[in-house]
Amino acid sequence: PRTALLIMAEMDGKGRNTEDQSSWVTTEAITASVAACARLGLWKQTLGLLEQLKLRDLEPSTATYAAVIDSWSYGRCSETWELALTLLEEVRQSGLQLDGSCYSGAVMATGHRWELAISAVKDMYQMRIVPTLAVYTHVLQTCRAAGHSDLAVRVLEAPLREDLDSG
Repeated sequence: PRTALLIMAEMDGKGRNTEDQSSWVTTEAITASVAACARLGLWKQTLGLLEQLKLRDLEPSTATYAAVIDSWSYGRCSETWELALTLLEEVRQSGLQLDGSCYSGAVMATGHRWELAISAVKDMYQMRIVPTLAVYTHVLQTCRAAGHSDLAVRVLEAPLREDLDSG
């Protein structure tokens, strides 16, 4: 978090005063700062860092987006699921390759919205992305709480059934 705060301070014009501050503010540095903020659940700061990245005409990487989305799973804020889905769409439109970390964070951000979690897992299957143990657990717990354990099991078993049918 210290690095994240230093970069955020520099972006606000309060940081170190060198002739070329832009040389040390890279996509990788901002992504590392985003990841540090994400681990602390500082999702608003991750959005601010993503915005600063774009304002500097730097291209966010898949890792940058994944860290921002992941921050919402730590933050457990009720409105973050909408942001997660919006950001997933932004990644798609940017031409970057979506990966499991983007989807995992988005699934975790869905909170108790079992329909969204199931939909995200189905998208993962279509893209040939293997869900993590955390995603499987979240989907099962969320669906069980809503009384839909049987649906969760069917969806999560679908790739196994397809492998058995084709083999």
